[in-house]
Amino acid sequence: MFYSVIVPVFNRRKYIKRCLDSIIAQTFSDFEIIVVDDGSGDGTGAVCDEYMKNYMNVRVFHQKNRGVSKARNVGLKMAEGEFALFVDSDDYLLPDYLEQLRQAYEKYGNAYWYFTSFKVYTGDGVQYFRYRKGVVYSKVKSDGLVELINKGLFNSVVNKIYEMALVRQYKICFPEDISLGEDLIFNMRYLDKLKEFRFFVLNKNLYICSWIDDKQSLERNWRMDYFEIQKKLLRIKKKYVNKWLMEKKISVFRRNVFDDWNFNFIRGCTGYYIVHIKEAGLANLVSIIINMTRSEEYLEYVQMHGNRKGILTQTIYHIIKNKRGRKYGQ
Repeated sequence: MFYSVIVPVFNRRKYIKRCLDSIIAQTFSDFEIIVVDDGSGDGTGAVCDEYMKNYMNVRVFHQKNRGVSKARNVGLKMAEGEFALFVDSDDYLLPDYLEQLRQAYEKYGNAYWYFTSFKVYTGDGVQYFRYRKGVVYSKVKSDGLVELINKGLFNSVVNKIYEMALVRQYKICFPEDISLGEDLIFNMRYLDKLKEFRFFVLNKNLYICSWIDDKQSLERNWRMDYFEIQKKLLRIKKKYVNKWLMEKKISVFRRNVFDDWNFNFIRGCTGYYIVHIKEAGLANLVSIIINMTRSEEYLEYVQMHGNRKGILTQTIYHIIKNKRGRKYGQ
């Protein structure tokens, strides 16, 4: 079997049929679907069970509500395919998604890690996560890794295929103690086990994300610990990049990359809490900003640019003036 398509689901009765139908309708047929119902209480589990009854290649597992990371880890444990890929339950695939990735693999072999760009529908419009516009595919080596990271292509697992032999050999799994940024951590762990960095990016939006009905979205909803989580994710990225530099997996690295990451971290967190100032409260906002100015990321940025107070003041002014704060909370 070539693919194991893993679908974690929690209370998505409204969308799960569209998701599963889009997988079943794929033009490439050598795959199984593993649905992990994470304790749904809206009848989603029963809908999934009907698919298991009607389709030989659908398996459904039910668990108590333990989060998407646990559900995906269960899916990886049960996977029988040569490659695993993930589909979120409110998303859907275009009919030739699996086939086009398979064709690329047949042509270029296991020297590359294969993934696609993807389109996201949000309440604010459409976002694209891609490497190159107007090009059918891109073959990217280690010198393009940072650009891939900066374009957000490692923030999600839904647009990639993962070699199950590698996952099993190194016991690569999703962290179950964090509920935001777990995809990035999984991808960093997977990247770390590749012998060399070579990526095949299919610049086609064959995977469609839907964040329009996003009341349950952890990324867009309010959470007090957003700053601490983003700080943890940034430090994980830096840790792995430094490791890969030492191992000479990366040879091209601009000195100001970390500086850019630090600035985006400061701007993103500030914007998030300004947008959610009602939920945070003024006292908490002040406390968080004080903690931010004491973080090593902020101090590193100040060391590079000086004017400690001015940096934060300019950042807040920029966010409020341009009304871009909401962007950073997504």
